[in-house]
Amino acid sequence: MKKEVELILLGSIIKRTEAEQKRLNELFPQKMDWAFITGELIRHRLNGNFLCSISEEQSDYIITKVKNTFTLLSDCYEAANIENMRFLEGFFKKTGDAGISIAGLKGVVFNTSIYSLKARKSNDMDLLVKESDLKTFDSIIRDFGFIQSSDGGKTEASRRDKMIQRMNYHDLVPYYKYIGLPYQPYLKVDVNFHFDSKEHDITEAIIEEGLVNYQGNGFSIKGLNPYTHILHLCVHFCREATDSLWTSIARDVELYKIIDIENTLRMRSREELFIWCKYVDKFGLNKQCYFTLFYLNKFFPKSLYVELMEKIQPSDIEYLNKVHVAGGGLKERNEDFFDRTFDMNYGKSFAHRDTSRVE
Repeated sequence: MKKEVELILLGSIIKRTEAEQKRLNELFPQKMDWAFITGELIRHRLNGNFLCSISEEQSDYIITKVKNTFTLLSDCYEAANIENMRFLEGFFKKTGDAGISIAGLKGVVFNTSIYSLKARKSNDMDLLVKESDLKTFDSIIRDFGFIQSSDGGKTEASRRDKMIQRMNYHDLVPYYKYIGLPYQPYLKVDVNFHFDSKEHDITEAIIEEGLVNYQGNGFSIKGLNPYTHILHLCVHFCREATDSLWTSIARDVELYKIIDIENTLRMRSREELFIWCKYVDKFGLNKQCYFTLFYLNKFFPKSLYVELMEKIQPSDIEYLNKVHVAGGGLKERNEDFFDRTFDMNYGKSFAHRDTSRVE
């Protein structure tokens, strides 16, 4: 592993071991390709995470102008996250009063559990809702001034677009509200009503496992319990890493997802993670969770991950290096997953592709 990659990985994680901290202290004074490091941190949306996770002394090794830019971006992330969390607190109160259960996902939970508000900017707020509650959900969120939009919040989506989105992608056209801030023109809410897939509909069962209050950074929201929260991170990662819809735009190798999962697992004890394995079996998510641990172990190798994989291993693991192709069929992954993560040679056609459907 090249030392620049090692620095990025170790500098982006929380709750480091003594050995990891020692290694990071050894890396920072070395001559580094900071153009590579800066580019990868920006590309993988880890610049804020990196800056918040290292010490002030370590940050002094970052080129001053780069450090100042990272600091400015982190300030914007914090301001945007505050807007998001303020909305969510009021929204969760209204949905709770209406008797419907809403669970915050991913960044919604991270912002009130493991990260500073300066660390991570989410493109949207992801929520899990029972399909039977979608009508009530729609009524409440519109009272907050949101519309469903296919063009980034400019106009209301057509009835046809809403139906196609719901039938083909099993989620809703995103909700937007214009707030006009320079660092965040819109609030955006993505609504999921299938935890896994239409064919494996376990959303209600997952929500019935219980929601918990996550409190941090001055905010409190409802989210999945710690075990089902980790299940969702694995399902989401596996989905985007095994379907050509997302791999064609390199959504499979966005490092911040790996870092988010690694940091989440670091907050859990060995005993808790073995209890989590029982949830994997209970909900039949062995393939998704094994896949996630398999690739996570390439970035942060641990004997614990190997032990967990042995506990949840599905009968067939040939799928690990295959991608579902749009239109049907499977193909072999033709590039090493780790190497592809740190390869930005995609060209103009890739860089300017419209990814609004899958943000």
